[in-house]
Amino acid sequence: MLDRTQLDAFAVCPPALELVSEAIAREYRVLPVSIVDGILHLVVASSNVDFVSVDATEFKRLQAALGRSFTFDIAPHVELTSYIDLHYMAAYSEIRNCDMEFQIRCPKKWADLMPTGGSAVRYCNECEKNVYFCRSTEELMLRSTQNQCVAFCDADTQVGSMGLLMEIPDS
Repeated sequence: MLDRTQLDAFAVCPPALELVSEAIAREYRVLPVSIVDGILHLVVASSNVDFVSVDATEFKRLQAALGRSFTFDIAPHVELTSYIDLHYMAAYSEIRNCDMEFQIRCPKKWADLMPTGGSAVRYCNECEKNVYFCRSTEELMLRSTQNQCVAFCDADTQVGSMGLLMEIPDS
């Protein structure tokens, strides 16, 4: 079973995400991570292991929903759910309509950036900096005070922004 460090090491490739809709990923608790020699590789939630190994009907339902065969690794359900949230929220966040003030606004999308060892950190080869995906306002504020490039997505509007925020003065 994969732990958080191993999950962080997966460089989820955008073409794999495109093959599995977010609805299917959430319904079956799977995260598509790569395509090797035309075969999709998933990370499957540990709560799914029983249906994969015991109930061939559920396994075949997933295969039918995906429309292809696949290989998989197993990860704890709670851990995997947060990675599904991150990757489907961040992968194609548009950089628009942001009400935060930016010193620099990045024209790239999260999916355009190079994966690093951490799932919430990518590298921009244009500005040669790490970009941190912020999952909360608190993290966004912390990273902005550290003058780090950030990406974030407003969960209510699904509008994402990425760049280097203006320094926020202490209150």
